[in-house]
Amino acid sequence: MNHKHFDFLFSAPIILLSIIAVLIFVSYSQTTYQNRQFSEQAYSFLHGRVDIPKAADTVDIDGKHFWHAPPFPSLVLFPGMLVFGKSFSEPIAQALLISFSAVLVFRFSKKYHLSRSDSMLVSFGFFISSVLVRVSLVPSSWHFAQIVAVALLLATVYEMETKNRIWVLGLLETALVATRPTAAGIGLIILYQLVMKKNDQLNNKIQQIVRFLILIIVAIIAMLYFNDIRFGGLFANPYALSSVSPALAPMRAMGVFGVQHILPNIYYYFLAPFELVKSSLGGIEFPYITFNPFGMSVFIVAPFFLYSLRTLKRKYSTLRKYWFVIGLTLIVSLTYFARGGYIAYGPRYVGDFMPLLLLLVLKSQEGKKLSNFQKLVIVSSATFNIYMIVSRMLVLLI
Repeated sequence: MNHKHFDFLFSAPIILLSIIAVLIFVSYSQTTYQNRQFSEQAYSFLHGRVDIPKAADTVDIDGKHFWHAPPFPSLVLFPGMLVFGKSFSEPIAQALLISFSAVLVFRFSKKYHLSRSDSMLVSFGFFISSVLVRVSLVPSSWHFAQIVAVALLLATVYEMETKNRIWVLGLLETALVATRPTAAGIGLIILYQLVMKKNDQLNNKIQQIVRFLILIIVAIIAMLYFNDIRFGGLFANPYALSSVSPALAPMRAMGVFGVQHILPNIYYYFLAPFELVKSSLGGIEFPYITFNPFGMSVFIVAPFFLYSLRTLKRKYSTLRKYWFVIGLTLIVSLTYFARGGYIAYGPRYVGDFMPLLLLLVLKSQEGKKLSNFQKLVIVSSATFNIYMIVSRMLVLLI
C-alpha cells in the first residue's frame, strides 16, 4: 500500500480522535473548576496578595492558604486576567499553549524534512500518542504547569536548532526554572556549548554566559523571596508542607525525595500494566480496562517515542548531551515520592523531557518519511490512549 492510500486510510480515525479529544477537554473544563490554583494565584497577584482559597495541595499557615508550585504559570495568566478578569482561566490558556506547541512541533518536523502530512501526524502524536495525553485533555493546575513547561522547552529546543540567540535562550530557561525546575536541565547543554565554543575569545564567552545566567539568577532569588513571603523561610520546601492527597501521604512520609522511591517508581514508569475493570461478582465488565492512577508503563502509553533510542548508537556529542539531560531528569523524577504523578495516565513527569525525545525521534529519521508502520503506531497508540481516558471517565461514573 503506498503512502497516499495509507494517509487517506488513517485520516478519518485521526479526525474522529481529534473530535473526541476536544470533547473530553471541554467536558473536563466544565468539571475541574476547583483545581485552578494558578488562576486563583494570578487573581491574588492582581489584588496585591499571594494567598488563595483553600484547595488541594495548598500550604496552610495561620488561616491562609498558599499554592505550593513555582509562580511563572500564574504570570502566564496575568495578561489575560488584566483584560478579561477571572473569566480568563487555565483551560483557555492551556488550549492556547497546546495550539502554540502543536505549531512548533509541526515546524520542527518540517525542519527535519518530514512532509506536511507526516508533520501534522507527529504534531498530533506528540500530545495524543504520548504521556501528555491526559495532561493535555484534563485541565488542572498540575497539568497546566506541565503544559507551560512543555511549551517553553519546545521553544528552547527550537531556538537552539535555529537562531540560537543567547538572550532568548536565557529568557526561556528563566521561565522554565520558574515553572518546573525539573524541566530546565537543557540549560546545562546551553552552558556547556557556551563554555566549549571554539574560536571565541574569553571575554566574549564570559559576556555570553553572564547574559544567559543573569535572569536565571534573578529568578531564583525572586523565588526564594517568594518562598519567604509565603512560608516564612527562604529554603522552605512547600512540597513537604502542602496538604497532599491521602493516597500519597504514606509515600511522602518516607521523604519528598529519596532512593527509597526509586524501585516503586521504576515499576510505575516502565512496568505497570493497564488494569481490568471488575464487576461486583468478580468478573470483567465494561469498559473492561482502565489505568492505575499512580502510573502505567511509558512503553504502553508512548511506543512511538521509543524510536528515539535509535540515536543511542550514534556517536555525535550533541545527541549524547541530550541523552545526558534526559537521564539526569529521569533520575530526579524517580527519586520523587509522587510516583508517575498522581493522578496520571502513564508517567506524566516524562513530559519534562518529551520535547527532547521528539527531537531525538526526528534526528533518528535522518530526513526520511515516516514509514507506514510508524504511522500505524501513532494512530493505534492514540486510539488506545483516548479509549483509556474515556474508560476512566466511565469507571468514575459507574
